[in-house]
Amino acid sequence: MRGAHIALAALLFVSTSLGILSCKARIQRSAATPLKAAERSALDAGPACQAACANISDKDDKNWAVCYSCKCKAAMDGWLPSREEVSCNAAELIPVYEAVSRDGGVELRELTDAAPECFNPPRLPNAYAESGGCIPGSKLGQIQRGDVFVKWICRREHVHNRLYDPLVNYEDHGIIMHNSRTGATCYYDDVDDVTNGDNNPDIDLTAGQPEKIDAFLQTYYRHEGGSCAGCHDNDPFMYSPYLKGANWQTSEAYTLGKYFAVHTTDPEKSHVVELTAPKAEPCLTCHRIGQGRTCKTFSMDSAGMGDHPGLQAWVKNRPWMPPGAEALDTDLTAWQRDYGEAIQTIKTCCANHDAPGCTWKAH
Repeated sequence: MRGAHIALAALLFVSTSLGILSCKARIQRSAATPLKAAERSALDAGPACQAACANISDKDDKNWAVCYSCKCKAAMDGWLPSREEVSCNAAELIPVYEAVSRDGGVELRELTDAAPECFNPPRLPNAYAESGGCIPGSKLGQIQRGDVFVKWICRREHVHNRLYDPLVNYEDHGIIMHNSRTGATCYYDDVDDVTNGDNNPDIDLTAGQPEKIDAFLQTYYRHEGGSCAGCHDNDPFMYSPYLKGANWQTSEAYTLGKYFAVHTTDPEKSHVVELTAPKAEPCLTCHRIGQGRTCKTFSMDSAGMGDHPGLQAWVKNRPWMPPGAEALDTDLTAWQRDYGEAIQTIKTCCANHDAPGCTWKAH
């Protein structure tokens, strides 16, 4: 498909068939039995886990790495994905499109090289200085096992002539795992420019093998999601039109369910303070509006009120929520009728949390 012209109508049909215009669960679920509390405690108390968690210090990353793995495996119902399952080679290419005039209409053409503007840049703040983020070659992976959702991304953030070469390190690689039944969430972020198609290490360190621990610490830095929650304040997995072409899959189980970070030493900490204002209800039926980055940036951008530098001029000032609204033939009058009051309420409440009619709920 690379380099081919893709009709806008065809892309919208694919999007609809994937079900991302709906709030309902769309991921095929595999069978898995949730661990009972006693079983989780037994796993957490295994010899390597017990020793590591009892000896965490600021100067000892090895014990931290083992303990975090133990806590996350217990939180994910006794399962962590293998290194092969969450490798960049196992992920799906994220296509980047530009909207072009053709035969009196508009079509989407998949980019094969970087461009100054495009239809679906990643919209990441303070990132992708080159080409506004319109750089192809990034990949997205998704797995569900029982109640556990896993998504990982491998990003191309710089222009070079080997964007599709799996032997070339990606500028960024990260994994998020979320147990939708309990809300437990674990994050892994590499130190940048170290992960290629298949050299990512094992994240299951519960047996305490030194070689696996060393490989892990050479790839992932020590953190437990504190820096991630600034952007992932809404849901564990954040959507934008950038991810649509990679078969983005969603579920109410995590867009409206419990959500907190797994920690090695601190108590469970929720990431969510969500808007509950009645007039914002049209935007709250499928997902939350978090009080952090979602309030400040993403909600307004999704309503066509942002100004990302990577967007093509004729795509600016157009909404992209609910998914599918970014289509160039969207009836903006109807969209304003359905969502205008909700967007204004969100804008008002995010600017002043105590404004009349603004109510919030902390998890």
